[in-house]
Amino acid sequence: MEKSNSQKDTRSLSDIIKYEGVKAKGFGTIPKFVTHDMDLTIESKAIYGYFCSLCGNGEVTFPSRHTILRSLNLSKKGYYTHYKALIDQGYIRVEKSNPLDVKSHNVYIIVAYPRKVAEYAKKNGDKKEIFSSIDSYGYGILPRSVMIDDRLDIKAKG
Repeated sequence: MEKSNSQKDTRSLSDIIKYEGVKAKGFGTIPKFVTHDMDLTIESKAIYGYFCSLCGNGEVTFPSRHTILRSLNLSKKGYYTHYKALIDQGYIRVEKSNPLDVKSHNVYIIVAYPRKVAEYAKKNGDKKEIFSSIDSYGYGILPRSVMIDDRLDIKAKG
């Protein structure tokens, strides 16, 4: 049925904003604190950056291990070596999407208040930062298109 000119369209119109260029596929932020942590390898930093680039749109994502390994050009053994360092250092936490099902997807949680930040603040007498998030020490933009480009190896991404 065609609307007459006297009838008003009551649909709500929303504006759309899109990025072009390297940020067109989305992006995340990576805390500078992590990039300067000497206890992490460049591969650990790249894995962390990959996770950050995926969660920048505020949505939940479940990349499979196969997808992660392909995107980072990394072996399974290499992945777990460097991934474990992120957990050990307190930068990420991993939970099951369904704790009752051991085969359920992993949920990778980027920790906002890792213990290393508080330890660093306390060691350096930075009392106001003890309860601040990791981003309080600065952060950079990380385009998702770079992190999912399987032509780049893990060290290039790190």
